[in-house]
Amino acid sequence: NTIDLSAARTAGVRVCNTPGQNAAAVAELTLGLMLAIDRKIADNVIDLRAGTWNKALYSNARGLKGRTLGIVGIGSIGKEVAIRAKAFDMQLAAFHRPGSSTEKEAFFDNHGIARYASVEELAGVSDYLTVHVPAGASTEGLLGEHILSLMKPGSVVLNLSRSSIVDEPALIRALDEQDLWAGIDVFADEPSASTGSIDSALARHPRVYGTHHIGASTAEAQQAVSDAVIRVIDSLETDNVLYEVT
Repeated sequence: NTIDLSAARTAGVRVCNTPGQNAAAVAELTLGLMLAIDRKIADNVIDLRAGTWNKALYSNARGLKGRTLGIVGIGSIGKEVAIRAKAFDMQLAAFHRPGSSTEKEAFFDNHGIARYASVEELAGVSDYLTVHVPAGASTEGLLGEHILSLMKPGSVVLNLSRSSIVDEPALIRALDEQDLWAGIDVFADEPSASTGSIDSALARHPRVYGTHHIGASTAEAQQAVSDAVIRVIDSLETDNVLYEVT
């Protein structure tokens, strides 16, 4: 998102990344937000710290078992999310493009993932809808007014990818009018630095469980990225450069 690939090519600079190394970490936070929203974990903690006991309010969770998780993007992160959600005995569904690779088709079959030909269809059946796709022209505003309007009352939207994928004003309206909830790790108005202040209507919304763009931030993930960087550096001395972005 931050490197001018054209300028790099002109200057003869090779650009590489480390794909998939943080997939498990992002998947863990995705499931964590799902559990936190269902059990209202943050609200439980806030009330307890304030000296308030309210078992009556917090005893009405639906639970994840048997609920349908819709996944948009069965890449490295989406696959890790599916594996973990399956362990919670959730029903899995995903947006499926015709002509997917044999490996991806096998993943759908082996994990019992129902295929949906459009995001619209997927949104309509999902209790939880999570997006794990890259930012770009084809995904900008993907979760906008139309898709959100198709979701069931009480369902949950999750975005741990890039803020541009969600139309934030449309999501706020859906939270207010459709009884939706949201788990969000990325915000349009988030600071570029690791600390600072944020003025985000979405982050402040009472039906949003937000985190500080920390999806990839675990010790395990950072070690995996570091190891991959070393492999990339070593590969620069060969004819087979790893993870080169062209």
